[in-house]
Amino acid sequence: MLEQTIGHYTLNISMILYLVMYFPQLMHNKKGRLVDLSLHFHNLLIFYYITDLIYGFGLLMPWQYRLVSIVGLICLIIQHIQLRRIHRKNRYFVYSTCALCLFGVFGFISILHLFPRNFFIDLGYASQVVALFYRFPQIYKNIGSMAALSLSMGYLMLTFFCAMCDNVSAWFLHWPAPSKLGAIISILLSGILIVQWFLSKGKSYYEAQDAIIDTISSTECA
Repeated sequence: MLEQTIGHYTLNISMILYLVMYFPQLMHNKKGRLVDLSLHFHNLLIFYYITDLIYGFGLLMPWQYRLVSIVGLICLIIQHIQLRRIHRKNRYFVYSTCALCLFGVFGFISILHLFPRNFFIDLGYASQVVALFYRFPQIYKNIGSMAALSLSMGYLMLTFFCAMCDNVSAWFLHWPAPSKLGAIISILLSGILIVQWFLSKGKSYYEAQDAIIDTISSTECA
């Protein structure tokens, strides 16, 4: 009984956090950092949310789970529109947009329960495989660059705390195995992105300080 109570509390907490999670990122995108965001990261994230939405509706997961998937997907579509201003002439961006639209149509058809339960279980595993990999393009791009700052710290922290709540809910409410595995993976990879953000922030600070010192030295020499 206690497990069920704790699981439902964390489920509702994560639902609230998920509903606002992308707003810091959408606001952050207006500051000119969007150009450093990995398109592979963004597209895989959309693919993950579409897959997770199909999984949630197909297995009739709790309404909070499905609501989070819907709101997250809407926010990512807004981000996609923001990215279009930068990458509208990029062929990869155009082709990937078409592919995601087609997959979205397939998802809408599949949630009409035309497929057996095992299909949605397998799709759940597929979504967690994507969850395992979608952060890697951004993690790779962050190495040796300032690209980590393309992600909002507010978004990163909310992602981390959501993953913590999901982990508790998945185990205490006895969710299917894909949900349990995905929560653990999210905690680890979100932590890596947070560390990279702080490293990039520190690098940005020291570079700015060096630039100020160089400016002062040049003025004194003059």
